[in-house]
Formats: sequence, structure tokens, C-alpha cells
Amino acid sequence: MLHLIHPVFVHATVVFLILGGLVEGYGISRRRAAAQRFGGTLVVIGTVSLLPTIAAGFLAENSLTLTEAGQAAVDDHERLGLLVLGVFVPLLLLKAWGRGTPPERWRGLYVAGLVVGVALAAAAAYVGGFMVYELGVGVAAP
Repeated sequence: MLHLIHPVFVHATVVFLILGGLVEGYGISRRRAAAQRFGGTLVVIGTVSLLPTIAAGFLAENSLTLTEAGQAAVDDHERLGLLVLGVFVPLLLLKAWGRGTPPERWRGLYVAGLVVGVALAAAAAYVGGFMVYELGVGVAAP
């Protein structure tokens, strides 16, 4: 049953991180305060929601019987998820250090981090979709 909880969390988390990262990056680079605030809020929500999403994923894995290809895909998906966490948590801390906005001298690095985080979140989502739709992980008997 736990494998059914992870998709509920992951879809929202991915949307918050990808959409939020793109909008916040646009807002910072084009000096659009409203876009920066809106995207930044989505990034914060997405980053906070990473913790239950990753926890649900680890719990879900314990309920699966995996083929060799399925296990390799799950391992890749896990690694990418942890990399996403490893990018967005420091970005959140940098923003907190600047009291809600990245410090001016760090904005370029912050936007670059958003781009990397968005790319990793998209890659993790792609691998997750590949696992389910191509390999049948969690939906088909091995």
C-alpha cells in the first residue's frame, strides 16, 4: 500500500520545484519581484515537501519485488532524488540567509543552482516515469 503514497507526494513536489525554480529564476534574472516571490514560494513548498516524498519513496521500495532492470532504475531514481534534495536545501538556506531572498552578490550562483535543481528534478521525474511505464515497477508483477 505504501507504493501508492509516493506518487501522490512526488507529483506535487516535482511541479512545485520545476515551475517554482523556473519562475523564480526568471523573476531574479529579469528583476520581476512578483515572479521572484511567487516562484520562490513554490520552491520553498517543493523543498519542504521533498522530505515526505523521499521518505515515502524509500518506504514504497520495501513493498516492491523488483527485476534487475527495475532495481537499477529504482537506484538511479533514488540517487537523483537525493541530489535534488542536496541542491534545493542549500538554496533554501541561502535564501534564508538573505531573509527571504538570495543576497545580491549570490544571485547569479543562486539562479545557476535553480537551473541545476530543475534539471535534476526533471531527470528524477523522467526516470520515475520510465520505471513505471517502461519497466512496470509498482504496477506489474516481475
